[in-house]
Amino acid sequence: MNNNNTTPHSITFIVGQDSDTKNAFYQTAELFFSLNPTYKTEHMVKSLSSIEGIVNYLHNTPPAGGNFWKTINIVSHSSEYGLNMNLTEDGKQITTKQLDEITQSAFDGFPSIVRHLNSESLITFWGCSFGKQQAHLKKIAQLFNSIDGSVSVRSPNMRIHFFYDLNNNFVDRFYSEEYSIYSDTEELTSSELARAFQYQYPDSKTGWQTALSTPISDTLLQPAYSASTINIKFYAPRDILKTYQTLNQFMLAQPEIMDSLNNHNISINKLNIEIKDTDRENIALINCTTIKHSILTRSNLREKDIMVYADR
Repeated sequence: MNNNNTTPHSITFIVGQDSDTKNAFYQTAELFFSLNPTYKTEHMVKSLSSIEGIVNYLHNTPPAGGNFWKTINIVSHSSEYGLNMNLTEDGKQITTKQLDEITQSAFDGFPSIVRHLNSESLITFWGCSFGKQQAHLKKIAQLFNSIDGSVSVRSPNMRIHFFYDLNNNFVDRFYSEEYSIYSDTEELTSSELARAFQYQYPDSKTGWQTALSTPISDTLLQPAYSASTINIKFYAPRDILKTYQTLNQFMLAQPEIMDSLNNHNISINKLNIEIKDTDRENIALINCTTIKHSILTRSNLREKDIMVYADR
């Protein structure tokens, strides 16, 4: 039964909890899919933490008054590098390697056909910029197979912001484009940062100097700036610490370290490297930090132009 003008046969999965009350992403998304007249759904599930759990829920649980789910929303923090949620119930992360292993092993732990999905089902991953991660999006879409064809799976290629207007009593969302540069120090003047953004994004019409003087706000009515520290730690033999060249060669040879750098699009020369003692004589702790400088600009694109589909 469709009550209160909700979308029929619709469900929203909230996969996570807010750790920072100033950035209440999950709480506001829950309000959005509960109250927004266009997007509110019949059902809300907050007890699952993995793709496997969601797939099995859709396999075992039909919608009220029907056999197939039509609209499925999955809310999770994400970036252009991946989703911030587990792949499996036992805690395996969503990585290219794990997705390949799952899809190549006949979907071990996943139903080969999801019983209550069909070709009219639409699954949307509501997370920042996950649409840019085409490789993961396509692999994950394979886990939602239906009996009569492929299910449409999509995600935005921009950052998404849910917000609640207390004064006017409505909840909505908007999208923003993120521009980022990295430095090994925070001690950069606004002029230096503006020149760096201009060099990195020569085709953008963003007013970098204005954006750098505007902190990110809830409404993001104009370009806004923030800076955050990214930290990568690892242990290394002391004999490779003689020069930065030997240390860099060691880092380049470590797949996990390079994966972390590549995931954030960071080059080694943008790292501030600190060497710390450990209780092992020949082993040192290497603490690498970099500052991510980000500017967000609110997008005027229509939602259909922001969504990326796995099968396109």
